[in-house]
Amino acid sequence: MGRVGVGANLAPQPAHELFLPCRSEPELFRAMDSVILAERERLTQRVTECAEAALAGRGCVERAFRLDGRCFVMRFAGRELAEIMTRALNHLATEERGEVALTIDCWDVAGSGLPMPMPDWPKHLFMARGEVRGLDGPEMRVAYFDWIKLLNVYLPEARRAFYCIDDAGQFPVQQLGSPALTIFSWWGAMLGWQFIHAAAVGTARGAVLVAGHGGAGKSTLAFSTLKSSPLRYLSDDYCMLAPGEPARVLAIFSSGKLTEMSLCLLQHLRKHASNANDRAREKAVFFLQEQFPEKLLAQAPLRAIVLSRISSFETALAPVSWSEVMGVLAESTIRQLAGTDGRDFMRMMRCARGLPIHRLDHGLDSAATHKLLLQLCES
Repeated sequence: MGRVGVGANLAPQPAHELFLPCRSEPELFRAMDSVILAERERLTQRVTECAEAALAGRGCVERAFRLDGRCFVMRFAGRELAEIMTRALNHLATEERGEVALTIDCWDVAGSGLPMPMPDWPKHLFMARGEVRGLDGPEMRVAYFDWIKLLNVYLPEARRAFYCIDDAGQFPVQQLGSPALTIFSWWGAMLGWQFIHAAAVGTARGAVLVAGHGGAGKSTLAFSTLKSSPLRYLSDDYCMLAPGEPARVLAIFSSGKLTEMSLCLLQHLRKHASNANDRAREKAVFFLQEQFPEKLLAQAPLRAIVLSRISSFETALAPVSWSEVMGVLAESTIRQLAGTDGRDFMRMMRCARGLPIHRLDHGLDSAATHKLLLQLCES
């Protein structure tokens, strides 16, 4: 498809100087504030015009979803991108909208023919987690991931966000199971929720959060509940915590990923992988709403936290320090998510305050593991 004309202001423009000659320190700060404001306004105009042009040019496909009573709407430039990005969210689909708390406009550069709406900011402004130094802040969240050519922008006051990726035809596997992850983490923080990197399983009476670094068995444990278990699946990777007495675990994605090693332990799941025929895959990706809808749990009160550890010995709960568990949760979450900081850690602390915390040693005896976790869920 050819490029859609949306005005000359989408052509590359020289960036404002970030440091201007001033006579005094107060003048310097005023000048920098002025530059940041101008750059935010310029980016807002560019992403808005690009989104509107892409949606008009490709045909707008709109979907509505509801998470814990909050409605969000995603608008896609074309059906292909809509199908890709909603598979992990379809468990939240709704026909009843009411007040819309967030609208996300999504398009791709290849399909729309439009350039990536990125001003030509200096490279030193781009941070390792994706933030753009100086531009990203409470008034406007900005993250750009150069390795997959993905721009995320969130305007909290306008309740609007923008998601622009390079090519929907080459949608990265990292985004398949958790689309718009960065935007949802920002939006959740505005609502007082906390996006967190952890698995979660449970029953209607309660859930257990399963913490651990890569290779600790979180995903294997969560996926093991899909067969002959009283427990149900909330998450294997990312979920949301909503504060309260007790806090609640919200399942934002009905998807999951398994390594080949985990699949060797859960052979019955191999045929359900959405990329089962991809021999070059890094991980097997599953959309569980399509295959195991009855085994999914939308939300549950948080009853306990366990630190997962693969063990060849008897399945057991063991003592572990509060600081070790919270350190693992905080480090794995904050390291991965753009814009997270000490405020995220404090929200985690508030949600976890007063909960039982254990180390869970588990191995091949999934029935024994489920029995221990069920006791925690319903205690």
